[in-house]
Amino acid sequence: MGLKAAIWGSIIGAAVGGPLGAIIGGSLGAMCFNSQSSNTRTDSSDQLHQQQQQKFYERFFQCLGKLAKSDGRVSEVEAAFVKEIMKMLNFDPELKRQMGKAFNTGRDSQESFETLLKRLNESVLLLNGDRELRKMLVETFCALVACDRTISPAEQVLLHQAGVILQSPETVYNFFTRQNQSSEHTYSNDSNRRRTDSTAVNAGSELDRCYAILGVSSDASDQEIKKAYRKKAAEFHPDKVQGTGLSEAFIKFAKEQFLEISQAYETISKHRNIK
Repeated sequence: MGLKAAIWGSIIGAAVGGPLGAIIGGSLGAMCFNSQSSNTRTDSSDQLHQQQQQKFYERFFQCLGKLAKSDGRVSEVEAAFVKEIMKMLNFDPELKRQMGKAFNTGRDSQESFETLLKRLNESVLLLNGDRELRKMLVETFCALVACDRTISPAEQVLLHQAGVILQSPETVYNFFTRQNQSSEHTYSNDSNRRRTDSTAVNAGSELDRCYAILGVSSDASDQEIKKAYRKKAAEFHPDKVQGTGLSEAFIKFAKEQFLEISQAYETISKHRNIK
């Protein structure tokens, strides 16, 4: 695996903490650095492989961009984390530029994370990626989410999508378990805690809470509020999560989130008289 893979493991370990970081670092390092050996070959089959590999990286970084922005903004820590990935992959300046562009494309994309994941999965299939590669990808998504030490409900949803589409749901479960946040415990208590808090606040702070749920500021326009509501409601809509293979606990959580988002929008709409 080599020194660079070991360094990569320590970087991920610092972001995630505990034994999980070493596992992520080892698997990603092995995949990435072993793949570099094909770059010196020039026959047509290897050229095709390199093209497929570059497409894989582009889709990988697009997914990273979408995931990093899922809580409303890309934090400085998340940006640094992604830059460190490029550094450890030994990307030359041009490839680094291309992957930075791919990250920004994913960050600003109107397409769902699910759609981007499915494309990444197609690239994994073309590269004959095995279970370890899929696990590595999901672990890296977990590390990105964990690196700023906060995990939003939206990020929880996207991680579970990654686990299902990349066929490694146990990786996501293990991640939350290692973070002392078993998925069922976190999902149920997070919702209940917010409901409890809402009964103890005045009307002004209740409105602030509703704006926060939709991810907008109180001075946002009516159109911006409508747009934010539609986007968040779509992420948790019962029709979307049913039949996805997710656990009953997660489906229940998604329904609770959908209800909370709808109630927040209704409260703001009544206050503003939005039609």
